[in-house]
Amino acid sequence: MFNLLKNKKMTICIISSLLISISSLAAIKVNAIKEKSRQNAISILNKDQNQYAFEYSKKKLSDNTYEERWRNNKNAEERLDIKDANDNLISSTIVTNGGSKVISYVKENDKMVAHSWILPPNVAAENKKILSSPLSKQVNSDISSKNWTYKDNSTLDNKSVRKLVNSDDSKTTTIYLDNNTGVLLKSESKLKNSIDFTEVFSKLTELPESKFQLNGIEIEELSPVIDNVVGKG
Repeated sequence: MFNLLKNKKMTICIISSLLISISSLAAIKVNAIKEKSRQNAISILNKDQNQYAFEYSKKKLSDNTYEERWRNNKNAEERLDIKDANDNLISSTIVTNGGSKVISYVKENDKMVAHSWILPPNVAAENKKILSSPLSKQVNSDISSKNWTYKDNSTLDNKSVRKLVNSDDSKTTTIYLDNNTGVLLKSESKLKNSIDFTEVFSKLTELPESKFQLNGIEIEELSPVIDNVVGKG
């Protein structure tokens, strides 16, 4: 009888040890899958960096206004248009001449007016550094620093994409990566307070220089910026 009880206890201990081991192995496997998903995302994104001179992004905000952005990484130029839900232009800001010149087109006294000015060398140098990097650089950096859950492969704009999701205390982010090129095509974020925004990225094979000009619009040239004041001097 004593031996029977002893054998039962030993059997229970062995089973418990096996269950703990299986549980530990499962946890290790889950962590390995998460890390592999993150590494796969990083690996894919590494293909993306600085491969394309021309880029476009469109970000739709919760109030249905949206931002359109065009960037020429080669010449360090960018244009940002903000439009309302009916596709009416609210403002346009262009940074050109290697980050040294700004053209602003906004509404003043119920009419759209355009101004331009030259930035100080130190500001222009910082602009050039920023505008020479990919539009999706910040998103790529966030991707590389987070743990992502692989959801599935799907199709987006006739492209085969990999869908990854990350959730934290403030928001849930879903990204779509082109399986063939590694390009980040789309990023969706949903904040806990239900404010949503979607940003779509495109790598362009060409981008006309006219995109960084305001053709047919009278532009008032202001004096260069001095001590962070436009028109001073």
